[in-house]
Amino acid sequence: MATALLEHRRTVLVGVERDGVTGWGEAAPWYGVTPENTDDVWAALTSYQPGDEQALPGTAMAALDEADLDQQARAVDSPLGVLIGGSLKALPCSPAIGIKGSIGALEAEVAAAVRLGYPGVKLKIQPGWDHEPVSAIVGLFPKLEVGVDANGSYGDSNDPIFPMLDKLGLVYIEQPLPAFDLGGLSELRSQITTPVCLDESVLSVVAAQRVIAAQAADILCLKPGRVGVRGALMIHELAVAAGIALKATGLLESSIGRGHTMAVASLSGVTHLDLAATRWYFRKDVTTAPWEADDGHIAVPNLPGIGTNVDEEQLAALAGRSVTRDNL
Repeated sequence: MATALLEHRRTVLVGVERDGVTGWGEAAPWYGVTPENTDDVWAALTSYQPGDEQALPGTAMAALDEADLDQQARAVDSPLGVLIGGSLKALPCSPAIGIKGSIGALEAEVAAAVRLGYPGVKLKIQPGWDHEPVSAIVGLFPKLEVGVDANGSYGDSNDPIFPMLDKLGLVYIEQPLPAFDLGGLSELRSQITTPVCLDESVLSVVAAQRVIAAQAADILCLKPGRVGVRGALMIHELAVAAGIALKATGLLESSIGRGHTMAVASLSGVTHLDLAATRWYFRKDVTTAPWEADDGHIAVPNLPGIGTNVDEEQLAALAGRSVTRDNL
C-alpha cells in the first residue's frame, strides 16, 4: 500500500520490432503486489527462449503482450484502443492518493486534484485510517466522486467500518477483504449498497472467472500491466457477459504502460478509471508526449499504437541497462 512519496520507480521497457516498426510494453512489478520484482523480470526477459513465454513472470509476459499489440497497431496505422474494439474519447482522471500523515495533508492533495479539474479520486484506506479521513474529504468536496481502496487490509466482512463507509456515498470500495476470501466478499456485497471492486482477486483470467462465479464483485479491475492487453480483453468479455462493471487501472507505470491502460479504458464496458496526467506521478518520463489532462480528462489519441513514442535520448539517460535480442 502506498503510504509515502516514492522517489524512484524501476520498471522494464520492452520493445518488439518487426519490419522496421517497433511496439512498446512495460513490466512494472511492485513490491507486495506482484510476486516478482524488477530483477526477476529482467533476468527472465533476457534469457527466455521462444515458446517459453508462459513460464515468464506475470508482468514480463504482460509487457511482451503489450509490445506485440502496440507493434501490430502501429503497423496498420491504427490507435491501439480502436484495434481492440474501443473508441476515441476523453477519459476522466481519478488519481489514487495514498495514506497521509494527517487529514490536513490528505485534504491538500485532494484539493490539488480538484484544482486540476479531476472529477474523482481514489483514497487508500486501512484500519485506523478510514472513516474519519474519508468522511472529511466527502464533506469538503461534495461533488467529487470518491472511491476507496483497502488493498485487502480488513479481515472480516462484518467489520463495523463497512456500514460506516456505506453511508458516505462512495463510488466503490476496492478490495476490502483479502484476495482469497471470495465468500466473505460475496457476503459483504449483500450487506452494503456501495459497489465492491476487486483488484488483487483478479490476478488472471481464471481468477476473474472464480470471482464472477462466487458473485464476489460489482466491479472488476482491468490491469493490462498484470494480465496483458489480451488477458484484459478476455476479462472484459467475461465481465460484460455477467453484467459486471470494469475499472481500468495500472501499476504506476510510465506513459508506455499507462498508454495500454488508456487503450483498455476506451472499451465500452469500462465505467471506472484510475488515471491521471503523467506529471501527477513523475517529474520525468521516457516518452516524447507524456499524457496531459484537459479539464480533468485525458483524450485517447488518434495516433498509431498507444499514441506516444519512446524518447530515445531520455531513455538512454534514465536506463540502468539495456539488451537487444534477435530472432525471437
